[in-house]
Amino acid sequence: MKLERRAAGDADATDEFNDRTHRDDGASVAAKLKEGLTLLQELLYCRLHGDVQRFVGKDSMLVPLSELKAQLEAKTETAIFQVVESHAAAAAIGVIEPQDPWYLQWLACVLLGKSMVDAEMRAKILEYAKKPPRRRLLAFTNVLARVLPESRQAPLVLFTLFPLSVHIATAAALGDVGRATALRKQQTDHLAAIDDCNVCKGRPLKIGKQCPKCGNPLWKHQWLVAD
Repeated sequence: MKLERRAAGDADATDEFNDRTHRDDGASVAAKLKEGLTLLQELLYCRLHGDVQRFVGKDSMLVPLSELKAQLEAKTETAIFQVVESHAAAAAIGVIEPQDPWYLQWLACVLLGKSMVDAEMRAKILEYAKKPPRRRLLAFTNVLARVLPESRQAPLVLFTLFPLSVHIATAAALGDVGRATALRKQQTDHLAAIDDCNVCKGRPLKIGKQCPKCGNPLWKHQWLVAD
């Protein structure tokens, strides 16, 4: 029964995307967005929690139960932020109109499941969407500081790189390889060490893939603090 509901939800998402954008690749786009953005959620949590504990220090007061709760909340809040950043990326590519809100709810349902997207979550998404990029990022980092206090000790460049990684994942899912490459250049302007990896060469990877050496598409602590 659950598989049937999931299949029906996937079909609905495909049909809506195709109808709204006049494209025929809705199933592929939805699957790639889910894979790419979910990976970024996992990596951001790792950079803000695991890497900080490993390289800066561990909070002995953090018990396993609260850690699991914080992890779930952090990933949910990250998904909400990603929805708005991905909307901006899709608008920049020209797939959607900047003021057209359908994509926001559509992607939220793709990432989190329709049952999770309630009135409170929609309100959070719309509140982010009203803000310009820098204020949106500041609001997100403030949320992370509440959910994961240790995130305050993460390298600041991480928070500049993350929205661009969301834009790259969105461009790749929508088939705009040229834009994904240009966005990676913007990231290297903030962190020159990205180009120093002799495994991935700093290039955008296939959706869902991660460089085992540097952590691309969201770099490991050692790379974030490299001179």
